[in-house]
Amino acid sequence: MLIGAVDIGGTKIAVGAVDENGRILAKLQSPTNAASGFVQAVQRIEAMLRNASETAGAELAGVGIGCTGPVDPLEGTI
Repeated sequence: MLIGAVDIGGTKIAVGAVDENGRILAKLQSPTNAASGFVQAVQRIEAMLRNASETAGAELAGVGIGCTGPVDPLEGTI
């Protein structure tokens, strides 16, 4: 089983893929570049997750996301 991990920070977005033992099989990062907007950031995250999955040689069973800043749990917005 392969799990994707996304860390959205103020300066960079880090993406990784780990196996069921917590072993890191792939990792990538990109500048956050908040000025480019939400849609562009999501597209980069998707591309990095696909790349991590391909590098690890398996499909992702799930993804966990950590993000700095306030999150509205009712609206699901950052």
